[in-house]
Amino acid sequence: MREFLQALQFSALPKVEATSAQAAIIDKIVAAYYTKETPQQPGPADLVSQLMKSDARILSEIETLQSTLSVAVARIRELEIQNSELMKRVLQLQTSTIGKSAGDLCDSYAVTEDLLSASVAPSPAVSLPAEATT
Repeated sequence: MREFLQALQFSALPKVEATSAQAAIIDKIVAAYYTKETPQQPGPADLVSQLMKSDARILSEIETLQSTLSVAVARIRELEIQNSELMKRVLQLQTSTIGKSAGDLCDSYAVTEDLLSASVAPSPAVSLPAEATT
């Protein structure tokens, strides 16, 4: 087989069509063929070591994801606490605004002296606030 491949080298053949570039390329291919090492089949120990490396890499990724997840969950909890505090504050502001509005409404209305109609009419001296009309 070796002799056959050596006979195929263009530099050894007396053909006129082959250029020196082609001959150099074929020489390199033949030389690479002879120097090529045969690939060794991985043994059980190689497969086990590859699996262990792969497992270690996957476990490392899992730990990174878990730490990222725990940071995200902690941030979500902080935001939920802030949200509940803000909602409490909004409710306090609403109740204080409603209380003021109700007080303003009571101040802006006067019971008339007409007991037969028992009507409630706005007091001419006090105008309704803009919040109470909406």
